[in-house]
Amino acid sequence: MARALKSSLGREPTGITTLSCPVCAGNEWSRDLIAGRILGLSERHSVLLCLACGQRRLEPQLSAVELRELYSGAYFNSKQALANSESEIAAPAADYLSEVVPERYAKFAKTVKAFRKLNPAAKTLLDVGAATGDFVKIARDEGFEAEGIEFSEVAIAMANDRHSIKLERLALAEVQRDGFYDCIHLNHVFEHFNEPVAELSHIYRLLSERGLLYIEVPYQFNVVEKWMFRLSRREEKFSLHSLHHPYFYTPRSIVRLLRAKGFEVIETCVFDSTRYEAATFREKTKKLLWWVLAKISVGNYIEIYARRK
Repeated sequence: MARALKSSLGREPTGITTLSCPVCAGNEWSRDLIAGRILGLSERHSVLLCLACGQRRLEPQLSAVELRELYSGAYFNSKQALANSESEIAAPAADYLSEVVPERYAKFAKTVKAFRKLNPAAKTLLDVGAATGDFVKIARDEGFEAEGIEFSEVAIAMANDRHSIKLERLALAEVQRDGFYDCIHLNHVFEHFNEPVAELSHIYRLLSERGLLYIEVPYQFNVVEKWMFRLSRREEKFSLHSLHHPYFYTPRSIVRLLRAKGFEVIETCVFDSTRYEAATFREKTKKLLWWVLAKISVGNYIEIYARRK
């Protein structure tokens, strides 16, 4: 049955979507033109908004060939990729190892401590989308029996070179350790799943009874981002960043999805003061602004601790 697809400008866009919303199973969508412009999308792609629950997604999702290209060396080492790749998809602005990883170390250590506080007896941990193995290393240093799975062969090689950690190139569906893991960690990974409902079922299967789940996703197209885009009138270029997320979650939508799949949500957060510098007046003002906005659940990211029921 054809799904209804409505344009936010009152026009019928090209193409018909056949995907139901993973959050509410709705099948009526509008095209979010501002979100598409923020990503610099080409005519082939759009950001669609579920009219029933507000969940957004990319249309169409990437093919298997495009996904392989996306998670090549370009995703984890921009300098290497620019030197060696003939891809038309631009590399990310930040070099993963020199800029992204150092910023996450303190956050990773804090997450490991939170796992330990929520369940002092926890021993086994799985990092999904383990990238270059940094979270696995920190968890092992804190006494966890930590393992990681990763899609990118480049990242797996980096994890072995940097930390002597062997990550498995497996999808969640291929992990056969039902009920084994006391903790499962996904840091900026869940938004990359084309089939989030199925992936949550696998996570539920792999967790031990009352096992803990941590998910962090970016909070894209929040009200601040959209207003800043309108005020700047800056047109973004089409790049790797434009296509690497098939879904764009809000605090409400991801909590609803987790509860529907049998998880008890323990804590949801969109602001952590330790992530914001406050050395200058401008930085202090920015930090205060996000603190205020967090009171109405607006932030740059969504951080969730949940437990298998």
